[in-house]
Amino acid sequence: MTETDITRLDYGGKISTDAARMAEGMAEMFDEMADLALSRIYVRTAKLEQGFDLAAVSQDDIGRFKISWLTALGELMLHGLAGQPKLEDIRREYYAEIGRAAEDRGMQDFAAEAGEVARAAIGADKDFIERGILSAPMSNDPDDESLRNRGLGPDLAAHMTETAFAASGKLTPILEAVGDLVEAELGNAYAHGSVACNAFEVV
Repeated sequence: MTETDITRLDYGGKISTDAARMAEGMAEMFDEMADLALSRIYVRTAKLEQGFDLAAVSQDDIGRFKISWLTALGELMLHGLAGQPKLEDIRREYYAEIGRAAEDRGMQDFAAEAGEVARAAIGADKDFIERGILSAPMSNDPDDESLRNRGLGPDLAAHMTETAFAASGKLTPILEAVGDLVEAELGNAYAHGSVACNAFEVV
């Protein structure tokens, strides 16, 4: 039996676009994925003492979550697009998109800080930088109740969860479950985003 080395999925050629449309598409895609994650967080509020509670997640919580989410996923994608000749143009346009979202919420300073946090976390994670590993299992024991993943993905998700939802205290009883959900959704968004972004060639 011959060995086959499959290194990537190839659906047939690149799609040409410009930096502004690339950035706009990335921001729109990740914003929709954030909405999906938030809808699942709302469902988790059914586990609170008072039951299902839309008010348990405030507009400020949503703003911090979305901006953290957009900056984290944006930086992950920009890292993956390192070979693009227009990378700095994409970065500039993408942060312009985040800036507009932050301005609408009065969170411009928060957005700048979130970008720095995401870049620092990515740059410090050797498994991700050197081997492309977003998260890795900590245990093979199905009865182990401790956190099962380590790495950049879990770290970004934990920071995002703490930053967005811990301050009000309303989600404290389910914060661990919310963190697990954010981690899973971030991994899904990273996987889908990586495939989508890889299809484009920015000219």
